Amino acid sequence: MSLQVGYVGSQAYHNMFESSPSYNANEATLAGFNQINPSTGQIYTIQERSPYFDGTAQRQLGVKYGVPHQWTQRIDYMANQATGSYNALQVVFNKRFTSGLQFLSHYTWSHAIGHEAYQFLIDPRIGRGNGYYNRRQAFVFAGNYDLPFGRDKMVGSGVPGWLNQIIGGFQLNGTVTIDGGIPYNTNYANCSNDNDVGASDNACFLNKTGGSFGIHKGSYDPIGRFVPYFKPSPYVLQSPGQPNNTFGGFARPAVGTWGNIGRDALWGPGLWNVDASLAKNFTIREGIHLQLLAQAFNAFNHVNLANPDTCVDCQDLNSAGVQNAGTIQGTVSNQDGTSLRRLQFGARVQF
Repeated sequence: MSLQVGYVGSQAYHNMFESSPSYNANEATLAGFNQINPSTGQIYTIQERSPYFDGTAQRQLGVKYGVPHQWTQRIDYMANQATGSYNALQVVFNKRFTSGLQFLSHYTWSHAIGHEAYQFLIDPRIGRGNGYYNRRQAFVFAGNYDLPFGRDKMVGSGVPGWLNQIIGGFQLNGTVTIDGGIPYNTNYANCSNDNDVGASDNACFLNKTGGSFGIHKGSYDPIGRFVPYFKPSPYVLQSPGQPNNTFGGFARPAVGTWGNIGRDALWGPGLWNVDASLAKNFTIREGIHLQLLAQAFNAFNHVNLANPDTCVDCQDLNSAGVQNAGTIQGTVSNQDGTSLRRLQFGARVQF
């Protein structure tokens, strides 16, 4: 048996972004949002707050490439300019095969940070946050056990051959996975009234109040067809200085600012799964063996939940008339180990 305890860390430069190989070089800035343009007497539009709609840089590009001024479209700039970091405690416990038993178990406590593309040219700190797929805690146990029944085993070591064919040759294998949740962003109903920089680039972060976020996974509601995860606001959050500006740990940020909770700051529900198999080995004659195998993926048919509807104060309802905000209404992606229990049977002849 062996035990290993280690620290693993890395700092990465010149990465692609977490979900995109590019950023929008013509993304609007919050500067001037909800303010009057003195030359027009109107509130600055999204286009007027875009770098290449008007100004020195836009005119230079317009002359160089022979295109008109006032660009309003996205300009996707393919660039590996993001950074990332990973720090982890890793513990591995390994038992080599003896007396019919072998297993490997490991635990990781980690934190990954990466960059998202929005607002990258303006303030890269806005899109920096927890890695999308980083489960802060992960535990895996994988083992194989030749059951101690039959000839030359602990139980029935001297049984005749015909009885050994019945009680011997069984193998049990299993894998247990227990992980923490993956992060998600906060969101609120009137985000575009505070920081409208275009629908594809909005980052609807709320402010922290210091109170509890009220995160607690509840029981499945068969009538409403949902699982409560955090308590949503019963009212739409108002602008700062007005009644109903806060609810629990959330507060609506001031106009023209990004909330200070940050990107992907809250964590969804964890995941656990058990895969198992049972094999029976027969000796047909010398050099010819038969194995019958039964495998179960998600053996206990455990429901692994997806992340919740992240809008804190949205008043939209699901088909059962229940407020979506703060509820989970789905499971993680459909694959072995996270879908419904799946059984598989097989036979193998070895010669």
